[in-house]
Amino acid sequence: MEKSHFRWTNFWGAGHEEVHLLANFCFLPADLNNKIRDRPPSEYFAEFKGEADDNPQFETALRSHLIPPGLPSPIWNNDYNEFLRQRAELIWAEILRVTGEGDIYDSGAPVPRDQARLAVDEIEVKLRRVVHGILESRVGAEYWKVAVPSDVRDNVKKRISERNRSKIVNRIDDPLIRLQYVDLMDYHKIIDKNWVWFEDLFGSREDLKSHSLALKNYRNPLSHVRDMDQIDQKRGEASVLWFRKTLAASVDSAAVLNDEQETVRKLLEVADIKIPSFNEMDSIRAYPPDGIRPKNLNSEESDQDATKK
Repeated sequence: MEKSHFRWTNFWGAGHEEVHLLANFCFLPADLNNKIRDRPPSEYFAEFKGEADDNPQFETALRSHLIPPGLPSPIWNNDYNEFLRQRAELIWAEILRVTGEGDIYDSGAPVPRDQARLAVDEIEVKLRRVVHGILESRVGAEYWKVAVPSDVRDNVKKRISERNRSKIVNRIDDPLIRLQYVDLMDYHKIIDKNWVWFEDLFGSREDLKSHSLALKNYRNPLSHVRDMDQIDQKRGEASVLWFRKTLAASVDSAAVLNDEQETVRKLLEVADIKIPSFNEMDSIRAYPPDGIRPKNLNSEESDQDATKK
């Protein structure tokens, strides 16, 4: 194994300082180093890739050496300065990863499509758990009909029916499983409807909406293998960082909430006070005890009746 430079014809020369920068070094077997010699990267990388892209391990090999992959990579047009910039970012990303201080999103380096898709999927799973956990703790286990907008419920019902058409069971009662059938903007609708419970976590309705939309526009091309607009890509990468930071705070918030709930539960036990369930509350509203008549605050008639009494 030899330490070598990447060959850049336009910049190669004895004593040229830029050639000896760290981002331009690699480790190669001696026979491969001799095969490359002073050929430009666009030539020898094309040979390694194969005329008909018949080397399935080519992209993997590039990433293992922290070389910018894909068609936009500067290796294809021998752009040395851009190569130095991108490879330095990839090296920094790897340093962040192995030290536990972050990953490629924190480094500013271009994010490969497969890593981007995994990052979006990870956010969606965390978002689903956060939404379920907060609504279950604040509203109750039967929050689906109360806290989820009707159009979202209808869409989920259709999706469940379509995806389970060939199965015997097409009804799902667990709200956490139902949330698997909502899309990113549906989460925004659910959170917005119950903003009083989510405000402390997300901070701003406008920020949540803009980052949700950016994440959606980032995910769709990844899911359907389409070209991505550069602006959508940058906004999507920024939204990944925003959601990561925001949802990470939910872990601490959940711990505090659990402590508060446990304290309240113990106090209620001492005072021998029972909190009615959702079903019990519905029964109370429908059939109130004698002497208790709920007042309709939106009805002038109710106010007049109450005054007469």
